[in-house]
Amino acid sequence: MNDRLQATKNIDMLGLVGKTTSLKKVAAHEYAGPCPKCGGKDRFRVDPERGWFCRQCTGEPGSGGYWNDQADFIMWLHGVKLTEALTRLLGDRGFTKKELEQIAADRQERKSNREQEESQKAITARKELNTRQEWKDYAGHQSAIDLWAGRGINSDWVAYYGLGYCEGREYICDGGRFVSDSLTIPYHVYDFDKSKYHVIDLKHRLLKIDSPGGKYRHHISGLGNNLFFADVLMKNPIGDLLIVEGEIKAIVTWQACWENEICNFPNLTIVSVPGKSWKEEWIQVFKSEAIERIFICLDPDANRESDKLVSQFSNSVSVKLPAKIDDLILADALDMMKLSEIMENAWSQKYA
Repeated sequence: MNDRLQATKNIDMLGLVGKTTSLKKVAAHEYAGPCPKCGGKDRFRVDPERGWFCRQCTGEPGSGGYWNDQADFIMWLHGVKLTEALTRLLGDRGFTKKELEQIAADRQERKSNREQEESQKAITARKELNTRQEWKDYAGHQSAIDLWAGRGINSDWVAYYGLGYCEGREYICDGGRFVSDSLTIPYHVYDFDKSKYHVIDLKHRLLKIDSPGGKYRHHISGLGNNLFFADVLMKNPIGDLLIVEGEIKAIVTWQACWENEICNFPNLTIVSVPGKSWKEEWIQVFKSEAIERIFICLDPDANRESDKLVSQFSNSVSVKLPAKIDDLILADALDMMKLSEIMENAWSQKYA
């Protein structure tokens, strides 16, 4: 490893992060506090030996994210490139081309190793998920329809997605245990070659108020974060693409597209992303030539992230609403015709 890259790793992680947020010890080697970017209560985690992550911004290790180092922190927090991050950490601008190439190679090797490891974990976890098929038991629970109706999703769509309810599952967080009921959301993918569905993920939306560690859990560790297609028959996005934050928002919005079993917006693909940090592979999916226009509609607290993501595509625009899209739809403050007008106006203002 490059000496100066090693020098950045020797910088006190707690001291570095502690300048931007308030941390408290929650386990033998782990500290938690509000994220310097997205806030929250305890979603930002630091381990002095392993690094840091934010459950919402970067993803949790084992669920699509990684432990990040000191240079990652500066790049992420300030939006700067590696050279500037190293300069801020070490107070030294005298990097040679060879040193920078070596540092970049070291980081790329680390990234590749992590991705390989996560990919293998996901394969194993998905195999277990489809073998056990516990989502079917949750989908058949008598409380599922009533609880999902409270979220604005009718029984037909509950059945379509296999949405369910799980009672009294135990979770571990910060060395402690707690029990919570949950709403369950399977990620179905249709295999056209074999003419059957399989499940690539199963999420629990915890119902316990102020659940430690956040509201969502994967059913099996290692599944990682995935794209959720509102149309489960959709394999790749086509036409106009609307990107929202979270599965429930995608479901509520897609439900609003339908009337009397007819889809009024057949050219619209709705996809949800889990949080504000996107995987590079998703960026590539969204760059498909089959996509005509991209509309990015994140939560109101993510306007900066939305604008940044728009810059990744030549055919995209940010759609900024005064509240979360599902809340507006369920409050009858927004229907799909109005949303369509807002999308078209946003497009016209940018590309007129």
